[in-house]
Order: sequence, then structure tokens, then C-alpha cells
Amino acid sequence: WFRRSDKLVCAIIGRDHPMKGYDVLSAALEREEFSDVISSVLIFGDVKNRGQFSFRNGKFMGRFPQSELWDKVIAEVDLVLCPSQWGEGRSNVLVESWLAGVPCFATRVGDNALYLSDFFLVDFDLGDLVWKIRHLAANDHNSRKLISDQIKYISEKVSADSDDLVRFLNACY
Repeated sequence: WFRRSDKLVCAIIGRDHPMKGYDVLSAALEREEFSDVISSVLIFGDVKNRGQFSFRNGKFMGRFPQSELWDKVIAEVDLVLCPSQWGEGRSNVLVESWLAGVPCFATRVGDNALYLSDFFLVDFDLGDLVWKIRHLAANDHNSRKLISDQIKYISEKVSADSDDLVRFLNACY
């Protein structure tokens, strides 16, 4: 599952709105236990207040057109993190990440639980994230099954949501 080394290259994607949880992620990644499993964090998107984030080995990648974003992420990233601190609806980053084949962990807020199994949901302080990353990093049958089951589930869920949306729009118009 690791593509490059014995440590992960992680990504966060989106603008730096306070409710996105980048400050919590930044603080969590400074803890020593994360340095054993994460080599760098790539930050994709509009980040105007770069000084407020001190990601260990963090690199601001800038903004990419949607048509190029996932090719860039897939080429460089092992894992996407969505540390949102508020209850947004369906997270496009979460869904697109999984559909692109890049595992994604997200906090237990909003509709994230509708799309992720419990294993890929993390607490606000991200304290359980290290253990979960290490479990995936074992790259054994169980970790590969967790990933393949999640990809299958989210694909089916998004397909069902799309069918519901099409029926709703047809009823409206």
C-alpha cells in the first residue's frame, strides 16, 4: 500500500477555513508518534494564512484545477486527511479521494459516518490516527481488505446517492 517508503506522504486538500481543522491537524502532527509513520504533508488548495500552520515536513502545493488535482494527488500521496471540526454535508474530498483509490481518514462529524466505516473515522484530537495508520501500513490481508471494502462501499453509496439525486431533479423539473 505504501508507494514510496516506509513512511506515508499525506495530503490535506482545500482552503484554510478555521472549521476545516487544519490547526488541530498541525498540532497533532507535531507529536513525536506521528514522525514514525508520516514523512511529509502536502497541502493542496488556497492557504492564505500559511504562518499559522507548522506541519512537520509540510509543503504547500498551491491550487490546482479540479481536472488536474486528483492526478497530482494520486501520483504523490499515500493518504488524505480530512480533519474537519464541523458537521458539513458530504465531503467531496473524502468521496473523491476514495474513488481515486487514495485512502482517506476523516473526523466523526457531519455526514462522514455515512460514507466511512468506523475504522476510517477518527477522533477530533486525532489520537487514534497513528494506530490506524500503522494497522494499514502492515499491508497484510486485513489492511488490504479494509481498503477494498471501503472503496466498494463508498462507490455503491455514491452511486445510490446519484440515483436519488437524479430522481429528485427529474421530479422537480
